[in-house]
Amino acid sequence: MKEIKWNKTGTRMINFESQHKTFNKYVVSVSPGQSVGGGMIALIVRPYNQTDCNGSRFSFGHLRNFDLKSFTRTHCLNYFLEENKNKKIMLREFYHYSHGKRVLHGHLAEIEGNFYIIELPYGSYKDRSIMEEAINFLQ
Repeated sequence: MKEIKWNKTGTRMINFESQHKTFNKYVVSVSPGQSVGGGMIALIVRPYNQTDCNGSRFSFGHLRNFDLKSFTRTHCLNYFLEENKNKKIMLREFYHYSHGKRVLHGHLAEIEGNFYIIELPYGSYKDRSIMEEAINFLQ
């Protein structure tokens, strides 16, 4: 696992080294666990067949759909989710803002310690390098 090096004020990692220089300067931190903001959303997505939560029972897929509301849905992501619908997934989405617009780079899914890069159809090698570099901080 690659160790995070922080800037002098301890507010941003300085050793994220993908081929996307704008993202490298934008990202705050990439670490295991759930987090929102600073270039990455990382949340657990419950399995489709999980129906119990805090003593309440819900219909199939309800909890999963709730978990997915924070993510930008793409055709590639939807296909991956359908193929793995009864598995618990740690899903990460990578993005930055440019001129007030959100720029999506792709998704990284983790299932039982295995990582899966979910690329965008229009993505570049720079986008893929973001997720490849993130894996270095997660395993």
